[in-house]
Amino acid sequence: MKKRYSYSPHILIIKSSLILGLLFDFIPIFSKSNHKVLAEGISTSVTIDSDVLRELTSDSGDLRLIKGNSQSSELIIKAKSDESIDLSNLKFKSINSLILTTGSSLGGVISVNLNESQISEIEKVSATEADSLTINTSNTGSNALKGKVIGKNIVININNEANIDNTNNSFNFNLASVENYIFTSIPNIEAKSNFLSRVESSKNDVFKALNLKNTLANNNSISSLQNSLVNARTKITSNKDIKSSYFLQEKYNPAILHLDLTFAKDKTIDQSKDAYLDITLILPENDIVGKRVELSTSNFKKYLRNLYSTLISQNDLNIDNPNSPSRKLYELFLSKIEPILKENKITTLLISVDRGLQSVPFAALNNGNSFFGEKYSYAITPSLSLTPLEYVRNPKGKLLALGASNFKNLSNLDFVEQELKNIQSLNQKDVYFNELFTPKRLINNGSSSDYDRIHIASHAEFLPGDPSNSLIHTTNDVISMKNLSEFRIKRKDLPIDLFVLSACRTAIGDSQTELGFSGLALQASARSAIGTLWYIDDIVTSAYFVQLYDFLNQRIPKADAIRLTRSAFINKNIRVENDSILGVNGKVLVSNLQTNEIQNLGSSLNNPYFWAGIQIMGSPW
Repeated sequence: MKKRYSYSPHILIIKSSLILGLLFDFIPIFSKSNHKVLAEGISTSVTIDSDVLRELTSDSGDLRLIKGNSQSSELIIKAKSDESIDLSNLKFKSINSLILTTGSSLGGVISVNLNESQISEIEKVSATEADSLTINTSNTGSNALKGKVIGKNIVININNEANIDNTNNSFNFNLASVENYIFTSIPNIEAKSNFLSRVESSKNDVFKALNLKNTLANNNSISSLQNSLVNARTKITSNKDIKSSYFLQEKYNPAILHLDLTFAKDKTIDQSKDAYLDITLILPENDIVGKRVELSTSNFKKYLRNLYSTLISQNDLNIDNPNSPSRKLYELFLSKIEPILKENKITTLLISVDRGLQSVPFAALNNGNSFFGEKYSYAITPSLSLTPLEYVRNPKGKLLALGASNFKNLSNLDFVEQELKNIQSLNQKDVYFNELFTPKRLINNGSSSDYDRIHIASHAEFLPGDPSNSLIHTTNDVISMKNLSEFRIKRKDLPIDLFVLSACRTAIGDSQTELGFSGLALQASARSAIGTLWYIDDIVTSAYFVQLYDFLNQRIPKADAIRLTRSAFINKNIRVENDSILGVNGKVLVSNLQTNEIQNLGSSLNNPYFWAGIQIMGSPW
């Protein structure tokens, strides 16, 4: 059996990121007197994003941070650089420290308005070392600030007259800066703050790394994301063109799962752990849910490496063993959030992950009873802000199918021709095979609004560094992934509905490579893209996509069509019979298998190697 690959996988590298915030005994309380108590306890510290702060204080009532016993209470406000924050209408109660930060190692400029009564309740006001802070207050407020301003680069602005106060530099930032807090479970209100911050930073990261010059979407608020979920659910459950006995249309209920890994050596509660994972769930209607899990990065890398090794070698995942990599990774990423998924009857997830987590084969993770990829439909995105979430009811364009089986310096792919022939489209399909599949034909034809979907079957490789290093092979030439960005220019107002790369991802672990894979949809200006996580088998991959298109042609949402295809493999509804691979309802997917190919495949088609590595990026519908 030939496989679509060129290079070997590497170990996943964990990305470090700035650590912000501590939370101890953080309890949101809404009392009858309409006072909002942010936190109370023996030792309390709350980190809150400035956007969330404005949302919390938009209605009537006090915002209070209650100092517990004789220990410190701290309010850490994370602002944007060059942001002005007006706190003058808030009521504080016994705040030991008010800290302003941009959260950037490069620093920034922050301006804050405080009145005398607030200042009287605060013992110390400071900014993190890299940031510059201007405090706007009255003359009496300035007098109240004496002895409370801690650190350098702090300006007190009185009646438009600036006075630098650097007299007291005794505050030890090495001991009390936000990077040195201990982390515990994350409550919903801080999850909201952290989530908004990460959405913005991940957009900037992806925007820069992929050289994106325009965006596909702008989902920059929780309410806009929830509206997208509700709209998609409403349109899908009411779409009368969906006619499938395999898809429970009336139960469709999507959510967004955000995973963010932060390196936190010497700052975790469990000293054997050196990082924490923030797990944030956005439900269609209910409030945001946040969980925090501490972990050892060395164990995480070991489990992921061992899981990949087991998958690629087609060995048993040993899911009956709680210590198997599949079970351990499920425990880490999903065990804390799955009860909430069940309670809210979630069927489909858009999983937003930072670099370092995009290579996790979520479909192959198991809780001891079932695979995540069989139970849930999901799509992966490196940036929620750049993912188009508007549901397209029934794409009417044609399918552009291109591929090659013969190459100059690579092994032949004997089943590509059958794949291109057997994948079906509700609308017209145009096929370009071998010498007819050229870079010019892909870009010129694919740029036309006549086509809604593009399917490429060939060799491909994702390499470290610039997107131009990653290639799709034709019979006589190569196409750089960077060339796909031409679609963004030429199809600005009508993005491709689905871009399928029936090839393989050949390097794992480099952050640029990883982003190139999950950023495939963004590069191609597609609402959704499908690619693979590891070396894939030529025969079975062709069969997989023929079956997938059969589900797609029933108007089933994309991520759900992939889940149904996975389930067909798992339940042995895709099987070898005579010289063919048959799919659901006995449909011939590919045929003319050789004797050795039949023997090699045998009864192993339900192995996760064949179905867990094909993944959808971008919109799940």
